[in-house]
Amino acid sequence: MDLKSWYIALAGIVFQIILGFMLLFLGIGTGGLGGLVSGIIGVYLFLISLLGFIPLAFLYFKKTKIGGILSVILGVIEIVAQGYVLGICLLIAGILALKKGV
Repeated sequence: MDLKSWYIALAGIVFQIILGFMLLFLGIGTGGLGGLVSGIIGVYLFLISLLGFIPLAFLYFKKTKIGGILSVILGVIEIVAQGYVLGICLLIAGILALKKGV
C-alpha cells in the first residue's frame, strides 16, 4: 500500500475535528467561563479544519500540482490560525505531492 498525500491531509482533518469536538463537549459539560472559552476554542478548531477539505479534494482527484500548492499555502494559514495539527499535516501532504506526485 502506497502512502498517498491525501491520506495525510485526511488524517490531519479527522484528528483536528475530533480535537475540536472534544474541546466543545468539554466546554458544554464544564460550565462557567472556562467552559465557555473551551467551547469557543472547540468550535473555532472545527471551523478552521473545514479549510483542509479544499486541498484534500484536489489531492484525491489527482490534481497533485494544484493540490500540493494549495496544501502548502493553506498549511501555513492553518498554522497561523492556531490549527497546528492540520497545518503540519497539510504541509507534509503538499510537499509529498509536489516532490513525488502522489
